[in-house]
Amino acid sequence: MSKVNESFINATTYYSTASDRHLNNPELYFGKILHHFNVVSKVSDGFKKLGEEDIIHFKKIIIFEKIKYDLIKPDVDKVRDYSDKNKYETEIEKNFEKTKDTKTFKRELIELDEKFKEKIERDNLVIQFLQNHYYSPSILTEDERINYINHIINVPSEVRFIRELDEYLKKENNFFKKFDWWMFSKIDQTLDKVFIPYYNSAENKFSQFFPDFIFWMRKGEEYLILFIDPKGIEHTDAFRKIDGFRKIFEDEKSKSVKYKLDKLEITVRLFIFPKDISSVPEKYSDYCFDNLKQFENVILL
Repeated sequence: MSKVNESFINATTYYSTASDRHLNNPELYFGKILHHFNVVSKVSDGFKKLGEEDIIHFKKIIIFEKIKYDLIKPDVDKVRDYSDKNKYETEIEKNFEKTKDTKTFKRELIELDEKFKEKIERDNLVIQFLQNHYYSPSILTEDERINYINHIINVPSEVRFIRELDEYLKKENNFFKKFDWWMFSKIDQTLDKVFIPYYNSAENKFSQFFPDFIFWMRKGEEYLILFIDPKGIEHTDAFRKIDGFRKIFEDEKSKSVKYKLDKLEITVRLFIFPKDISSVPEKYSDYCFDNLKQFENVILL
């Protein structure tokens, strides 16, 4: 009750300006006030290493039609092992240096290109190897009507982000090369356990914000955890999520708090990737970008 009493003493701090109308049922409003102050604050107890139980959606991908499964499974195998291609290519080149057998050399390269694929498009799906993605391959589609496969990347904003990221990573001096190590993953809010808690004032309770992607980046002893949500800020709830992030990971001057874990100094950032950045209120503009070049300029450690 102490917090309720404090709110009555400092009414202008806790309540918006009231009108001149009289309340016919003050008990009802008093009950709502008690309910509001009964919300228990969430307290974070620190960071932990990613466990096998935290990001699992890729283990739950199911193709519900056998004919589709038989068609797609060989493609998945070819793309999944794409990272091994260079190793085999090096072996083929070494053998050629020894034998000078041009015919065998060409045949083995053709077979290698058939065995390992960076990307295969089939039946409105894109089965793709993404650099430094947490699991491989990634499966994307722009056809939201596809219902014979689940837990893939099929939201238009997510697909758009992945495609822009993939193109950006092909640039010789892309931002990610500044790090000693980095990795990223899609987050599936129906299965994964990676989220940001925030106070949902519309429902007067704590909710869970699942950004669509998480990046882990390390440079020396500096470690950056980056959440990116391409869905944008079309709804007011997006601002509540940003506010919730601020309370956990920023100080009173809106500067990122640096956390210590062993020898690492950890910073956590959040960015929204809206279609139209001009619609973003100034208060939240520092959390938004609409192209990866701009993203590059604001993320530097």
